[in-house]
Amino acid sequence: YLDQQDYVRAEPALARAAKLEPRNYDAQFNHGVALQMLDRFLDAIRAYHRALTIDPDSLEANRNLAASYLHLEEPRNAIPFAQRAVSLAPDDGPTWISLGAAYEGLEDWPLAADAYVAASERMEPTAELMGNLLRVLVQQKRYAEVVSTAETLQRFGPDAAAWERAGWAWFRLGDFGKSLDAYGRAVAIDPSLWQAWNGVGV
Repeated sequence: YLDQQDYVRAEPALARAAKLEPRNYDAQFNHGVALQMLDRFLDAIRAYHRALTIDPDSLEANRNLAASYLHLEEPRNAIPFAQRAVSLAPDDGPTWISLGAAYEGLEDWPLAADAYVAASERMEPTAELMGNLLRVLVQQKRYAEVVSTAETLQRFGPDAAAWERAGWAWFRLGDFGKSLDAYGRAVAIDPSLWQAWNGVGV
């Protein structure tokens, strides 16, 4: 059922397996997966904790536990598990993304940026990753890097919000011509983006 992504049927079967063999890592972990996919994050967290008492060095359990805490908007609780996952798999890009998201949730912008950059060095960049990096660079007012990241985002398809942020950064760098161009690109993609129109007007 889990392989078929039929989580409604998988969950009770895995719950029974976990109860029958409380020291069985696979039963506890897979029960956590089914619960997580059903958005039952508190129950998933309990299952993953049980899995970690059996195998504290499980990359997947640490990573999924961090993700579950992030879904509950509890980044402080996610941090130790995301950090542990990174220490277990330092070359795994998605693990660095989870750590970055946890730091971002705590508004620790420099550490979040470092984690997202580390992820980009270990995996093919995605629109989601670049969007995450753009947000934390904006928070730190790292204007030149905001521009380059916004331009990178265009590789994944026209992105009005990213161009608007580039316009904002160029404005603060004092290049009003490039700022106007970026704002213009934003409104050409999305004429309803009022922030970009405001930038054009300024």
